[in-house]
Amino acid sequence: MTAVKPVVSHLMGAATVVDLIVALRMLSTGRVPAVTNLDRPAAGFDLDFVTGEPRTVEHLSSVALIARGMGGVNACLVLTS
Repeated sequence: MTAVKPVVSHLMGAATVVDLIVALRMLSTGRVPAVTNLDRPAAGFDLDFVTGEPRTVEHLSSVALIARGMGGVNACLVLTS
């Protein structure tokens, strides 16, 4: 699991476009960026956070984007290669 918002902050309407660009790059390169400033996830989370350095994934075939906007506008997009 990764997130780019800690790097780019809140981009208002452009946030999902940036997430989409990062997701497309992940699919094309197989590299998942690390979550910035996440050194030790809280205990009890059963998620595989990418921390420290980007991680190369051999068989990355799909990426899910979750866009939560202001005013309750929500969307999910699944990209597959």
